[in-house]
Amino acid sequence: MLAQKTYDATAIGAIGTMTYGGMVAVGQVDDGAGYERFATFVDDLEAMERQGLVRIESRHFESQTGKRHVDMVRFTRLK
Repeated sequence: MLAQKTYDATAIGAIGTMTYGGMVAVGQVDDGAGYERFATFVDDLEAMERQGLVRIESRHFESQTGKRHVDMVRFTRLK
């Protein structure tokens, strides 16, 4: 859901950013399972990359939990 919304909001050729904070902003709960839930949205974005819709430029890893969860993905929309 978040990956699709971020994709839709990004113009073709533009850079989009999907963040953990953005997930919380669209109504997801910031609880102990938040990073795992965000990981499913990252998986969705990676699937879009395999389909040729986006190119993932970078991932940022959080340092608060010590588990290095992805908390931000930057991508270019290709189609």
